[in-house]
Amino acid sequence: MNQEILKKMQDLLKQFYRIQSMNWIATKANGYGGAGQTLEILLKKAIDRDILPDYHGIEIKTKQINSEPYIGLFSMALDNEPLRMKYIYDNYGWPSRDNPKYKVFLCEN
Repeated sequence: MNQEILKKMQDLLKQFYRIQSMNWIATKANGYGGAGQTLEILLKKAIDRDILPDYHGIEIKTKQINSEPYIGLFSMALDNEPLRMKYIYDNYGWPSRDNPKYKVFLCEN
């Protein structure tokens, strides 16, 4: 594994241990994105909705205990075009029932 990637993963693991040692943490936002936004705040990362990976090139996914049973994640080959997911999102997603300004790929019940 590339040493730079390994160093970034070790840094993220240290941050997870630091956050875990805080025990229970109240969410800093409501809704489906609350857990992710809270984690971004605790990682001292600016909250964003970029299509690019969250933390030093690493994509982080969160899930609240009683939320939907799945976590959606797309991945692309390392030799792929960097904005391929944006193309797929723009062309094949459809407006969310809950918030039409965002697109979704999974059916919403």
